[in-house]
Amino acid sequence: MSTCFPAALEQMAEGYGYKPHLYEEYSAFGEWYNELSEKDRRSYIDYYEDVIENLVQPLGGLAFQNVVFKRALNIPALTRITRELISAGYSVVVDISYGAPAKDPIPHGVGLIPVQKDYFTPVSTHVPRALQGVVSVEDIANRMLVSSDPPIPGHPMYSANLTAVPIV
Repeated sequence: MSTCFPAALEQMAEGYGYKPHLYEEYSAFGEWYNELSEKDRRSYIDYYEDVIENLVQPLGGLAFQNVVFKRALNIPALTRITRELISAGYSVVVDISYGAPAKDPIPHGVGLIPVQKDYFTPVSTHVPRALQGVVSVEDIANRMLVSSDPPIPGHPMYSANLTAVPIV
């Protein structure tokens, strides 16, 4: 896990920000967590949820329970989910595939700043050239990463590729 996910959250949270240690802790956690087998990642899901809570708490006092996790598999699902979340007052981060297509693509979190219906300006530590500026939901869906890890009942975060936090 790189620092793109917290950077996307931070860039969409107007008036709030992170201290550098949060990025360092998240990066260290990601290095450790990504080395685990799928079975071990599943057993440490509660710890991962604590890490997410530490990321959202500085964004207006949010808690893990305030975060919404969704899994979109295609363009219609991404369109429907982003419309629902944005109209409900949430900021949305989507996982895209970073770099060239590979057997094991690297997830890269980008925040979606709404411009008009189904058009966004992606923000993150780095936005790939194909997603810079104003882009359509289809453009985002074409780069969207879908985890091959099976869902864990009661833990939608585990296989989600969309994360949403209330705009505070």
